Amino acid sequence: MASPKILVAYYSETGHTRAAAEGVAAALAADLMEIVADDFRWPGVLGFLQRGWRALRHRGAAIRPAVRSPNDYDLLIIGSPVWVGHVSPPVRSYMESIRAWKGPIAFFVTFDGQGGRPTLADMAELAGRQPIARMSLSSKDRHDGDDHEKIANFVATIRSTMEQPPV
Repeated sequence: MASPKILVAYYSETGHTRAAAEGVAAALAADLMEIVADDFRWPGVLGFLQRGWRALRHRGAAIRPAVRSPNDYDLLIIGSPVWVGHVSPPVRSYMESIRAWKGPIAFFVTFDGQGGRPTLADMAELAGRQPIARMSLSSKDRHDGDDHEKIANFVATIRSTMEQPPV
């Protein structure tokens, strides 16, 4: 059986979600695609408030067209930072744009405070199905060095799920 083709799509503003996406992609020999927000980065406090408000109100953001299609892959993994307890607006827009795609999906989130579990639930709702794997990476995980173990466990779950024959 050939190895599954995997795409890791992510949005990152601070680099934490990017680092997690790179770790997951490297471990799975997956392609990596950044979700790029268009006209979304207002500077300073005003931008911070605007982004938080959009997340809180479950609003998306203008994003650039994706450079890769999930239709070309066997599995799509989506990573998002947690903003005000919700998926980031750029990831929300990306997920809305690919909602018709029905292949296997996995999610991960990065965050500084709390909100990983509700954000993963938000992502499942956007996808219209449950993921085959999910992961929450907190700033404490990064600080304590637990992020590598969490990524390894996430990857192991994905591998074992993808190796199972369809029912």
